[in-house]
Amino acid sequence: MRRALLVAADLAREALTSPRWWMIPPMMGLLLPIQMGVTDGLAAGRGSAVILDLRLWLVTNALWPCLIWLGLAAEILFPRKLRGELEPLLAAPISGRELGLGFALPAAGAAALFVAAGIPATLLGYRMGAGRLPADPAWEAAYLLLAVWADSLVAGAAVLHAFFRAQSAGGFLLRSCLALLPLAAAEGALFMLRGAGRRAACLGLLALMIAGGILLLRWAGSRLDRERLLGRI
Repeated sequence: MRRALLVAADLAREALTSPRWWMIPPMMGLLLPIQMGVTDGLAAGRGSAVILDLRLWLVTNALWPCLIWLGLAAEILFPRKLRGELEPLLAAPISGRELGLGFALPAAGAAALFVAAGIPATLLGYRMGAGRLPADPAWEAAYLLLAVWADSLVAGAAVLHAFFRAQSAGGFLLRSCLALLPLAAAEGALFMLRGAGRRAACLGLLALMIAGGILLLRWAGSRLDRERLLGRI
């Protein structure tokens, strides 16, 4: 665990030195959730026929932390691999799972911050647009909390596997995006279940996604091939 924390700290340190990464959290954690909340609130306040009060939030906002995952890997991790800067790390006595955990922790931290800021920001936006809160804000907040972690775990496994296997930046992005297509399908299924009022089925699918994401992350970490990676660097 200590080695994973050291990898995570190094990754976070490099990300925080880039001005771009200082702009992303306020945009994704505050501005976009407020914008989507206002949009949904205006639609609900005008009596529009909507399936769910927070349709934009529930379908889109849970995916923002996945973009942070992808951005960290594309901006920092994969360029390091191409520049040959991973050789000392890969030659060190660290397991693939520890390395994967170290890569995942910064994204997990970003997801946690997003949840902490995004839930109240979206509810605030909805209140501004509709003049009231959603019918069941506690359930909406619980749903987003679970959806963020489910999406982040699955996306993390996809990005980690693509990072270990891809030989070029284009191949890395293609592998990552293709692996995220089933995640988009799952989000669509969750939206339909919520629209039908099937909360138990919705929670069951989220639990399945979380469990599957944990297993996929463990599997992706176990797929580390040091010799193959060192030979490509």
